[in-house]
Amino acid sequence: MNSALTRSALLFALMALTAVAARSLTPTEFSARKHPVQLEQMVPTEFGPWTQDNLAQPAVTASELDQSVSKVYSQVLTRTYRNARGQRIMLSIAYSDDQRDNAGKQAHKPEICYPAQGFTIEARSSSTLMLQGQQVPVRRLVAVQGERIEPITYWITLGGKPQRNATDLKLAQIAAGLAGRIEDGLIFRVSSLDADSGLAYRQQAAFIDDLYQIASPAARRAFFGVGA
Repeated sequence: MNSALTRSALLFALMALTAVAARSLTPTEFSARKHPVQLEQMVPTEFGPWTQDNLAQPAVTASELDQSVSKVYSQVLTRTYRNARGQRIMLSIAYSDDQRDNAGKQAHKPEICYPAQGFTIEARSSSTLMLQGQQVPVRRLVAVQGERIEPITYWITLGGKPQRNATDLKLAQIAAGLAGRIEDGLIFRVSSLDADSGLAYRQQAAFIDDLYQIASPAARRAFFGVGA
């Protein structure tokens, strides 16, 4: 009898510990609640030398804008900007409030979006933008469809922190889960139509720096990782 009671007590204790462990490993803290993101308010229609061009053709309709997958994202902002010299930059930001693996809301990379619409990716590289001493790791691509040549600069954030590559992103997701956090994230993409990719990347970097200069603390955290 005593032996049976002991086994029952041990089993009960084991079940209780398992329940506690499972609960402790289940993320419960949404970073989106602590740091709300409102893309329309965070990105002005005019800043620096740039003004939204409402007459321009819209940016590439990447998969985040397709109705069948728009449910993946909490918010999507797509605009084309123009400066006094007639140079245009296309901006696309797609934000999700839940970046867990099983949430089905992970950002779709341009390497997937563009080929799905008939583009080929002719070049890929990694780089770093310097924004007042703040390093932002970026990916650069050249997407081509017929005569359209579109250099692209983009990065993905998790919990407000730009991730250098897929491995870093995965490790950050695991660390957040173990810490009980459900991180938000976004993909920040700029592109332009230019056969000279080097010139295009410099113009894109200048555009991003201009946005950084006027960004609010909330926008700097969400887009560039400052204060994250």
